[in-house]
Amino acid sequence: MESSHVSAGILPILSDLDQRLAQFPSLDREGLIANSPGLARWFGPEEPEQRKKTKASVLKEYETDKWAPLLQRYRDNPEINFEALRDQYQGSEEPMACFWNGRFFLTSEKIMTGIRADLLSRLAAIFLPVDHIVELGCGYGAMLLDLVGRPVFNNVTFLGGELSVSGAELSNLLAEKAQLPSKAYPYDLVAEDDQQPFIPPGALIYTSNALMYIPLIRESLIRKLIRYKPAAVIHLEPQLPVNEREHPMGPVLAKYLRANDYNRNLREVVHQAQQEGLLEILYESGPLLGVNPILQDILLIWRPVKI
Repeated sequence: MESSHVSAGILPILSDLDQRLAQFPSLDREGLIANSPGLARWFGPEEPEQRKKTKASVLKEYETDKWAPLLQRYRDNPEINFEALRDQYQGSEEPMACFWNGRFFLTSEKIMTGIRADLLSRLAAIFLPVDHIVELGCGYGAMLLDLVGRPVFNNVTFLGGELSVSGAELSNLLAEKAQLPSKAYPYDLVAEDDQQPFIPPGALIYTSNALMYIPLIRESLIRKLIRYKPAAVIHLEPQLPVNEREHPMGPVLAKYLRANDYNRNLREVVHQAQQEGLLEILYESGPLLGVNPILQDILLIWRPVKI
């Protein structure tokens, strides 16, 4: 698939989502802070406390503090289904400031969770037909199970890789309950050894707010993804604007990413791999989506170069 074909497929998706979100009132800087009081400190001159992301800290946040308790909640209430569990966890309808394609506005977590899923679903559909779609860093299956249940993917098997044992287990329990063709496996994105045989050649791979937890990505990770021989790889991950200093929110976005030790070099590593002839970038956006308005995802799509 050529980059021109991918771009032609993406433009109407973004235009449609622009129109869907146009109904929500825009926010200027003062409105952004007023509707998200916790953001005020990021606009000031003081330097925030520096956090450090490690495998242990990520496991504490997601295995210990999030997915293990969520798994227990499901075990205590086995009648609950995926949609209800997702709405409990990510379905707040309280007004909140968010970001989409150059604009801050007031909406809700539930709306933006749906926008994210619709975006990834329609992006993945560009690459059909494929037999398998794989999410790396799938959590408890929030995105995986949303996508697999859509009619456009009736002939596709979904696979997930997840660092948290409880996350993968909960994803599988929810899939089994709904009789969905989805299976999650233990998976460590940064492991050097390639002992993940569940990813078949020709699969479409995507990551969604997963690589952000790797402060500095090594080229070996990209090479590992290339060895899976995917049809393409889609990243929807936070990155700094290309012209950070010229971007009106550049200093704030940079301060937030660095203070939380989120990844800042995905774009750089993918571009370096392209220069080395390992892959071809099919599409790259600027800051596109942020449920947290100062944690803005870009869209980066690439495919391995056939040798």
